[in-house]
Amino acid sequence: MRALHAGRGLALRGSPCSPGIAHQRGLSVSTQLCRAAGNGAPAPGGPRRGALVVFEGIDRCGKSTQCSLLLESLQRRGVRAELWRFPDRTTPIGGLINEYLQKKAALDDAVIHLLFVANRNEKREEMLRLLAGGTTLVLDRYSYSGVAYTAAKGVPHLDAGFCRAAETGLPAADLVVYLDLDPEQSAARGGFGSERYEKVEFQKKVRSQYGALADGRWLRLDASQPAEQLQAQVAAAVQRAVERAAAGEPLGRLWDYAPMPLPAAVPDVA
Repeated sequence: MRALHAGRGLALRGSPCSPGIAHQRGLSVSTQLCRAAGNGAPAPGGPRRGALVVFEGIDRCGKSTQCSLLLESLQRRGVRAELWRFPDRTTPIGGLINEYLQKKAALDDAVIHLLFVANRNEKREEMLRLLAGGTTLVLDRYSYSGVAYTAAKGVPHLDAGFCRAAETGLPAADLVVYLDLDPEQSAARGGFGSERYEKVEFQKKVRSQYGALADGRWLRLDASQPAEQLQAQVAAAVQRAVERAAAGEPLGRLWDYAPMPLPAAVPDVA
C-alpha cells in the first residue's frame, strides 16, 4: 500500500555482496564484483536504485511508529521514499484478508496464507519499478511475516519450508529491522486482542519463528526501548545499508539473494 510519500533519492542492502554473507561463503568483496553481479545493480550513469527496508516483529511491537519515524527522517534528508503496509487492505485480495483478520470470515489456513502471498505479489511489479527509479521503500511487514505467522500455527503441511517457497520470486529486503518484544509486554499495549492473531501464546510461537528466520542481514533491536532511542539505532543502520547500495550492490531475491533483475528506470519528470 502506498501509504505515504517522501522526498528524493536513497538506497540500501543485505545481499550476497554484503560483507557478512560474503564472509560466510568465503568470498572477497569489492565494489567491482558487486556491480558485475547482475541486473539488480544500477546501470553506469543511471539512477541509484532505491532501498528495500522491512520492519518485522510480533503484533504491537512498535513497527508502525518506527516506520513513520524513519520515513520522516528520510524526508528531512531529501530522500524520495514511500511507506507501504502489508497486508495492503485496499485491494480486493486485501479486503478478504481484512475480513479474516477482523474475525468476520473464516478461511482455511492454506488459503489465507496464499492470499497473503498473492497480496504481496500483486505489488511486485510496482515495487521493482519504484526501486529501479530510485525510490526507497519502507515496508511495515513483508514475506517474513508470512512465514513466521503461518509456520507458528503448527500445521504439518504449512511448515516454514512451504511458506518460504510460496514467496519465491519476490525481492529480498536490503535490511530487515526486527523489533523484538516479549509478547507479555506487547499484550499490555493499547489495542491488543482486536485482531485474530493477537493472543499471547500464539505471539510467543511467532516470536520463535522469527528467531529461526533471522540471520546476519537482520538488525535485531530490543523493542522495549523508548521510541526515540530505537529510531536513532534504525537510522544509523539504514544509513550504512544505503551506502552499500549506492556503491552498486544489486537487489537480491528471496531466499537465495541471487541478483534480482530490475526494470529499466523511467526518468522522473515531476
